[in-house]
Amino acid sequence: MMQRIIVFSFLILFQISVFGQETDSPLAASANVNVSATVVGAIEMVTLQDIDIGVVTPSMEFIIIDPGENPGAGLIKFTGQPSMGIRIVFSKTVVMVAGDGSTLTVQYLVNGNSNNEQGTSIPMEESPAQVVLNPDGEYFVWIGCQMDIREVVSGQQYDGDFVIEVEYN
Repeated sequence: MMQRIIVFSFLILFQISVFGQETDSPLAASANVNVSATVVGAIEMVTLQDIDIGVVTPSMEFIIIDPGENPGAGLIKFTGQPSMGIRIVFSKTVVMVAGDGSTLTVQYLVNGNSNNEQGTSIPMEESPAQVVLNPDGEYFVWIGCQMDIREVVSGQQYDGDFVIEVEYN
């Protein structure tokens, strides 16, 4: 999925000059406005790996996927303008709903790193998170979760959406 973000910088210059027969008249004026725009570029977001919760057994009560250590964590790569700041907004909690109306609350855990090194990634405690793309224009985000599955109804499929958005600062 590619999300295009265009950042505009506006430089406005005003020049006020007095017109008319009398140069000291307060009623006569004009303004020239010059506008320029700088296109920073698009940010590409690619899912490299989906979350894999593994095998769930009836004796399990909780599922925890640590985004800093668990190889089952999801992985997203952002690519954009090298060394630029970006803002990442993501869902912290999602309530998933099954066909029978039962619910499952999923709390997402998100880590980020300018290098593709999960073990040294840093937890993103707040949404939005402010980060900087590396000199190659990349940033990596691992997505884990935790959920209480004691009340899950066997045989039901639970649906919900984790949302992540990115834009230049």
